[in-house]
Amino acid sequence: MPLPTPNNNEKKSDFVSRCMSSDIIKKDFKENDQRLAVCYRQFEEAKKESKGSVEFNGDEILIIQSNYDSEEENEAKEYDHEMTISQKEMEELHEKGETYVTETDGDQKMVIKVKYSKE
Repeated sequence: MPLPTPNNNEKKSDFVSRCMSSDIIKKDFKENDQRLAVCYRQFEEAKKESKGSVEFNGDEILIIQSNYDSEEENEAKEYDHEMTISQKEMEELHEKGETYVTETDGDQKMVIKVKYSKE
């Protein structure tokens, strides 16, 4: 049976909790610190293959799959959120590998850290 892997848009803390309580992890790794290390490794491996990650309220969320498979579908559908950034901000994103996005939803304001993998 394969080891647990993160789901699309799953918080790191939720994944680690789910992973730690999985039967396969409990069976194969008797020590709690071993299970924790394996779960963190599973998250980091999935992160390498993900489309990106977002940091929110001190937790990380992996974006494993896109809601839009092709450019044609992308143009035909509406987004939940859309933003436009300047050329300078885009260059900084590529240079630093991260950017911050401020979103307002009703009266709730959030700052989202978006990491860009240069690989």
